Amino acid sequence: MELVLDEAGKAPLYLNYPEASPLLFEFWAEAESYEAVSEHLRKTLYGTPHNTPKLLYCYRNKTAPMQGPEAIQAIQENPELLFGEKEYTALAKVMNPELIYRALHLNRAIRKMNVFGVGTQESENKAEKGDENNTESLEKIISERFIQIHELRRRA
Repeated sequence: MELVLDEAGKAPLYLNYPEASPLLFEFWAEAESYEAVSEHLRKTLYGTPHNTPKLLYCYRNKTAPMQGPEAIQAIQENPELLFGEKEYTALAKVMNPELIYRALHLNRAIRKMNVFGVGTQESENKAEKGDENNTESLEKIISERFIQIHELRRRA
């Protein structure tokens, strides 16, 4: 457990270990507490809300086809292929989804401010292209899908 905490203290686990972070968070929540994982994420996401889609991307359905324009189109038409109830539930098992929801809205607000000339780190990073554009598109789809599921669950 100390190794997980040490790594989490250096940088967000979902950035340094994107593929392993869901299992690391699950281990952490079971070994310590759900609240400890949620608090770690609250600190990392509220400080850098533009990373919230990256966290959600770690919880994507890894069996969904993601290569080529046909795959992207299929996912755009059926976003539940990439992120559905199963993925939401896995995330909610180890962290408070309301924190993710709020961080996504904070990220949106910052992006809107950027439209009006308020600079963000994101605007400086647009020079890096290629596969990152594909990943950013998928992150956006997952973020929108998360919001849909969360809002439906809030109303229930």
